[in-house]
Amino acid sequence: MNFVGLKDPLNRLLSGGVSRLGRAFKTKSLPSHFNGMWVRFSPKCWTALNVAYEPYVARALRVNLRPGAVFLDVGSYCGLWSVYAAGIVGKTGRVFAFEPSPAFTILKENAALNSPVQAFRMGLGAQDGEATFFDQGTASSGSFVFEVTKINEVFQPTVPIGGAKVRIRTLDSLVAELGARPDLIKVDVEGFEFEVMQGAENVLRNMRPVILIEIHPNQLKLSGSSDQALISFLESKGYAIEVIDRNPNSLYTVLAKPTAAITTPT
Repeated sequence: MNFVGLKDPLNRLLSGGVSRLGRAFKTKSLPSHFNGMWVRFSPKCWTALNVAYEPYVARALRVNLRPGAVFLDVGSYCGLWSVYAAGIVGKTGRVFAFEPSPAFTILKENAALNSPVQAFRMGLGAQDGEATFFDQGTASSGSFVFEVTKINEVFQPTVPIGGAKVRIRTLDSLVAELGARPDLIKVDVEGFEFEVMQGAENVLRNMRPVILIEIHPNQLKLSGSSDQALISFLESKGYAIEVIDRNPNSLYTVLAKPTAAITTPT
């Protein structure tokens, strides 16, 4: 994760003081001015008192969520965006966060600090079932595809790749069970994006939420798909695609917004 603002001397000084106080008093949360909003995070994922991180995601959440809205965070990791969304939707809104990796333990702590957030240890895919999730501890690069997880193995050479069986649900079955009508769905799943969208036929057709997706071209290829196939799939469901960020490492983020309702069978 590339956080901005951590090099500022005053921020470092203040952050160091907050961190020391937190350790001294064994606090369960620490404050952070995260992308312009005051939130509270578990000390296990807290980085600084003032943080700017992926501002294009923050902007998309602010524009497409409102008090009382429903946000689904698919691939929530430790829940930074779930917490941020909770600050927007407020106590009348709902935030559902899904994470299959060991980072779920941190996500649970952040959910406990932010009442609109409900956390679920599971993955999302094209079919309900169970599969092995390959992880490197709490790293953010785990996947249901071993080769995808192995891509970033070099960044934590002392942490072995592990695997554990976890539940997989489709968005269609899960949303029906939760009784929720999502306004915005964020998807960041290291190349499993197409699988997630394939499991959301009914949601895309009948509920028409805005979709925010981080697209991983190389990981998509290893997972048996492509970014072109993913975008074509969304366009076939009546979604207009806007690229809101491009990363030098080939990742890019799109905002998919519904146009006219789909009336013809697929």
